[in-house]
Amino acid sequence: VFQIDIIPAGVFVKDAYLSVTEPWTQSIGLQAGIFNRPFGYEITYSSGNRESPERSRLFQTLFPGERDLGAMVFFAPQIGSLSSLRANLGVFNGTGANANEFDNFKDVIAHVAAQFPFEEANAEIDLGVSGYFGKVRNNTKFLFQNGEPAAGVKGFTVDSSLTNIDEGVTRRYLGVDAQFYYDVPSLGGAILRGEFIAGVQPGTATTTVSPSAQPTSALYKRDFSGWYINYVQNIGDKEQVVVKYDVYDPNTNVEASNFTPNSNLTVADIKYSTLGFGFIHHWDANIKFVLYYEIVKNEKLDAAKIPSTSSLFPYTDDVRDNVFTFRIQYKF
Repeated sequence: VFQIDIIPAGVFVKDAYLSVTEPWTQSIGLQAGIFNRPFGYEITYSSGNRESPERSRLFQTLFPGERDLGAMVFFAPQIGSLSSLRANLGVFNGTGANANEFDNFKDVIAHVAAQFPFEEANAEIDLGVSGYFGKVRNNTKFLFQNGEPAAGVKGFTVDSSLTNIDEGVTRRYLGVDAQFYYDVPSLGGAILRGEFIAGVQPGTATTTVSPSAQPTSALYKRDFSGWYINYVQNIGDKEQVVVKYDVYDPNTNVEASNFTPNSNLTVADIKYSTLGFGFIHHWDANIKFVLYYEIVKNEKLDAAKIPSTSSLFPYTDDVRDNVFTFRIQYKF
């Protein structure tokens, strides 16, 4: 498989991998190259079929670009009692699809899913669990971790031990995903999807996006959580109505009231929620039109605790960052 992405910034490789399945039972195979990381559901859900224009903030932060360079063993029986089971186990660079490896750490990703059809009720439930286990190299002696930098103040404390240089900072995610499909009489198919992920994410003072290059500044070790729920209702054969809500909390150890000048908390620790809703019209099997609006909300910080000169001050109110998307998509 080979796929490229042509955008104003240049031409980039999206997929470049070889997949081989053993010929006897056609249940076990090996995939190697650049491909989607096998974590959860939304990453591997094709952009050509996805109802919302973009993936949830959670996945855009933890898995920017969705893909990575690695190798994966998969188990996907086509017939028999285990045909409803899918399992993937892979080893990846952890830097993304179009970036060079910058340390000697490798990341392990696993996903197991099962399908439970209820044919008499025209319904199906799919359930999955995922794990991500890796590290990010620390380029400095400074490591910020959750604690109390001052008496009664929650935020980050700094460890400045020389042994932190070149050490790997834990990158660990645990997730569950579920999808429910039901054919609503006289209306059309309905889909309800959801995922929840929690874990530890190494970042910097300004961002929690997984790095594609060696961070040159101090690393911040944050406990995070995030989730989304997405409802899609088909109306006949050509129309779909979509409602989606997602939440990303990059630092579950603090609240809005904890942001103070001496807490060492930054804009990267602010919690976000996004409510999206849209309408999709399928012109034919190849062309569809998408209207979608996202209401993005950040948690509001306490204006009495934030100086007006601080980079945090704009977040004492809701920042104006809602997004309207009109998309015409042609698939061939």
